[in-house]
Amino acid sequence: YTVGDDIHWKIECVNGEVKIYIDGVVEQTVNGVDSASCYFKAGNYQQFSTKSGDGGYPGEARSVVELRNLVVTHGS
Repeated sequence: YTVGDDIHWKIECVNGEVKIYIDGVVEQTVNGVDSASCYFKAGNYQQFSTKSGDGGYPGEARSVVELRNLVVTHGS
């Protein structure tokens, strides 16, 4: 993904099956999930080095995630 691009994602858990959609396409499916013990987190983890000696980003490098139009629904 290119920095600055919007990514539209959805996490769906139905009858023990979790599907992860990115931009409307199922990217991952996991079966046999006990949904009673699940939780989901949204955000990011910086995946780059801040050590200048190995060609990494400067020490003040940071990353930002903006969540927009967040919708959470629960079925019975």
